[in-house]
Amino acid sequence: MERTTTLAIDIATTAPNMATRTNIVVLAAVSAFCLAPAFRVCAGDNPLIDSPAAATATAASKPAAPATVKPSAPAAAKSPAPAKKSDEPKLDVMPSMGRETVSFSDDIAPVLVENCFACHSGQQPRANFQMNRFVDLIRGGQSGNPWVPFQPADSLLIKKLKGTAAGKRMPQPEKRDPLPVDVIAKFEKWISEGARFDGPDAKGSVQMLAALTRAKNASPTELASDRMAAAKHMWLLADPTDKPTFKETKNLLIVTNLPDAQLQDVANSAEQQAAAIARQFHAPPNQPLVKGGITLFVFPDRYGYSEFGQMVENRTLPHDWRGHWKYNTVDAYAVIVPPADPADYSLAGILQQQLGAVYLASLPGNPPDWFADAAGRALASRADPKSARVRDWNDRLKQLADNDKLIAFINHSLSPSDNDVAAYCFVKDLMTSAATFSQLVAALRDGNSFDSAFPRTFGSPLQSLYATWAKPAH
Repeated sequence: MERTTTLAIDIATTAPNMATRTNIVVLAAVSAFCLAPAFRVCAGDNPLIDSPAAATATAASKPAAPATVKPSAPAAAKSPAPAKKSDEPKLDVMPSMGRETVSFSDDIAPVLVENCFACHSGQQPRANFQMNRFVDLIRGGQSGNPWVPFQPADSLLIKKLKGTAAGKRMPQPEKRDPLPVDVIAKFEKWISEGARFDGPDAKGSVQMLAALTRAKNASPTELASDRMAAAKHMWLLADPTDKPTFKETKNLLIVTNLPDAQLQDVANSAEQQAAAIARQFHAPPNQPLVKGGITLFVFPDRYGYSEFGQMVENRTLPHDWRGHWKYNTVDAYAVIVPPADPADYSLAGILQQQLGAVYLASLPGNPPDWFADAAGRALASRADPKSARVRDWNDRLKQLADNDKLIAFINHSLSPSDNDVAAYCFVKDLMTSAATFSQLVAALRDGNSFDSAFPRTFGSPLQSLYATWAKPAH
């Protein structure tokens, strides 16, 4: 079933409640981090060596009607002011041991973002206490270290949350109610277990980490709603003068300013390509390719596409690109320009490339971006074998092979565009054995990590197999 609507882009005022508005603010803010390493974007990144890390996830239950903690009234009952930061030992990032019962990513970060970021983020955090990143958080602020590892009763953060420290209770009484008892108990337990960090990067955005947690724990309907809100915000950044049309299909949310007839053509072709990808990789039937759906931004020309890169992703897109994709659990989108000249590429080819890459990137086994992007290009080469861009890829491969440069992919010494070509041709050759490649995809879909699934499927470590493939004789 399809629905087509033209919607106003007024995110804050159209959100039905404060909780929804808070989630939209988080989703809108994370778009500024689109080039961070934790994001899965189809830039020409290599890493046969460096696979992206994934944050550990343990879903936290939500209390139905929690009790609250009242701040202590008499000033005399408050604890003495904490020692100055210079008198305290420096806190270090303590990585998770995997045995903790409370997760920073799942239990602590979302609470900080919702209740504390209004005052303790940005360029001028209150009391010089910055929470943007975990490495900022452990530095504390004017009042000293935020916690004492393994000692919640002596930790400033716990005292501020309970209202027993000098100064105001946190969150500030005039702005928010005190945190529920069971939420504060999680903070206490987290500190008693060492206040360990279980995210992918302590220098990464805590706000993004909270958004990832929400996306992982959200239902497909909730995630689709969040992506609709994020799509409105992204379009507003890219083209604030032109109100888009939103069309929902089984697998996609299509966002475009194309005429209705052309939009329908894109929607029909996109669903056909999504179905072809599902058959190719034996995706579960009667389910969308990606949880929460894929957002497909369609711009009528290169100018609008370039503006999306500049204003939403804060980068200049390569001049020969007519499409790209991004997947990071929070976002799952593709951006394309329909072909003006069918000899250059077909609509089916550009859609198979981007949607196929997003699907593979979304698999629980967490394949690296270069692999997902290369497989997407391989799909495009099958759909568009005679197109100009596929010929360009194949011609460039021959040049790299003739100059014995393919091996440089392993050493990270190819340019991004050559990196993409080398990866594409390697993965295209892997896909010639459809049964074996399908086994790899099935293993990734079952949650086996790419680093373990690849050698088990192909009988050789990835680096060794690539080195053999890249030899001049091959």
